[in-house]
Amino acid sequence: MYVLWLQLSAAVTVYLCLILQEESSSEREEKRLLSVKVKLDEGGYGYVFSIKTTDLSVRWKCHLCDVLIIGQKHVDTHIQSKKHQVKMALPSHPASMFTRLDTKPLGKSLFCLPQMK
Repeated sequence: MYVLWLQLSAAVTVYLCLILQEESSSEREEKRLLSVKVKLDEGGYGYVFSIKTTDLSVRWKCHLCDVLIIGQKHVDTHIQSKKHQVKMALPSHPASMFTRLDTKPLGKSLFCLPQMK
């Protein structure tokens, strides 16, 4: 009986660890998406996504495409859509579409091209 309890306890521990890992990867993906920026026509940068959590759902707003998305699965589908990809590739975007702005520069790139002589 004691051995069975230990095996059950170990199985529950493994299951809980898997759940925590899944949640942390989901949280990391959420933070990554909320940090994506695009260049604005007025200078500065706008955050592509914002999020609003209610008791019943998580609502994402893609400011770039001006759409409301409910649920992480649908956000992943939206990101892969042609409409979103085309808009991400544009050199600048109207600042009026964005509510989350960042006026700081993106910083230096890790990859620098050699100077031409």
